[in-house]
Amino acid sequence: MAIVSEFFRRTHRAASAPRDPGFFLQFSSGGKTLGRVIFKISTQAGEPGREFTSLITGERGYGYRGSRMYACCQDSWCLLGDILYRPLYTLKDSEEHRHVQPSRGPCLGVVYSFYKGCEVVCSKGEDMHPSEKRGNLVFIASDFDQSKGSWVLGPAFKIALAENPNVTGCVVGSVESGLEVLQELSGWAGNGGYEPYRRITISDCGAVIN
Repeated sequence: MAIVSEFFRRTHRAASAPRDPGFFLQFSSGGKTLGRVIFKISTQAGEPGREFTSLITGERGYGYRGSRMYACCQDSWCLLGDILYRPLYTLKDSEEHRHVQPSRGPCLGVVYSFYKGCEVVCSKGEDMHPSEKRGNLVFIASDFDQSKGSWVLGPAFKIALAENPNVTGCVVGSVESGLEVLQELSGWAGNGGYEPYRRITISDCGAVIN
């Protein structure tokens, strides 16, 4: 009887434990769908994980949808999420800002601000993540402020297709399915460089609805 009770206690504890939420990225090129990748963002990823999630879902009104895979290395990695600006407000919808001239950007009549990613304070380099494994989603470290001892992470991110002992950012999640799609797209690097020879767009992304 005690063994049965212990079994049910462990089963209940496992069922009630928080699960890593599921998300997807869908890729296209020239209007043709190339495939979909399903991944999970770790509940242990902290602020970088929350920032990454908001860009995947577009909950703030901007995010990864419509951005591109801007670099890749065959069977090694894919770099995505080249978001440079975030919209601040739309002039026609804001009476108080009608005197401001719209800045140059992807949409006329919208004022944009440079998007810097999120700042994470680290006391040591290994606080970021000691290594990357195949299938890891890595919020890339783009800058380091020595006066604060903090890294700026994102908005670009990498999906690792091979083991990498070097620290390039903070691992926020891992691919659950569709890694073969990324494996194929990683071979699109052309002209002896890393930029894909054809534009690869994140045509859709968001939370997986069961």
